[in-house]
Amino acid sequence: MYRYFAYGSVLSLRHLAEWAAEHGVDARVFAQGTPAILRGYELSFDVESKFWGGRVANLREREGGAVHGVLFEIPEEAKEAVSRKEGVATGLSQEIGVAVEVAGKPPIAAHAFVARPERRGAPGAPSARLMGYLIEGARERGLPQAWIEELSRHAASAAPAQAPAGSALKLGLKR
Repeated sequence: MYRYFAYGSVLSLRHLAEWAAEHGVDARVFAQGTPAILRGYELSFDVESKFWGGRVANLREREGGAVHGVLFEIPEEAKEAVSRKEGVATGLSQEIGVAVEVAGKPPIAAHAFVARPERRGAPGAPSARLMGYLIEGARERGLPQAWIEELSRHAASAAPAQAPAGSALKLGLKR
């Protein structure tokens, strides 16, 4: 099994269903996960995304920090779906090894994805659209209320929602 720690848009079942349908991926790969904590990191909104219309979540090392997310056990044959979702092929992200905590168990070795250094910029206000999915997903996945409140604080400073690049074309609208 391939252990994958997710902290971003993968948390939202609705977003996953939309993405999977568009990319021909079986969303059931991401259906079952366990709430987990990654210590020694914090969320940083330091990656610009045209698709999301603003900055997206990334991990940044920080002593005393903690990021809540979900640990998935993905069959090896479905590992490629994770890489596709995380943007490895487009050069957006790279895989790192991490150790996450799951209630009542010793630390578990897993994989997470972070933005490649050349894709990072200055931290700033996150995409409002992304924050909606993160908060929705955190609730769906049973993450702690304190984490949902922290995400909500980030959402309060979010950049105004923008349509993803190319959406006017998809909708048949003229530019």
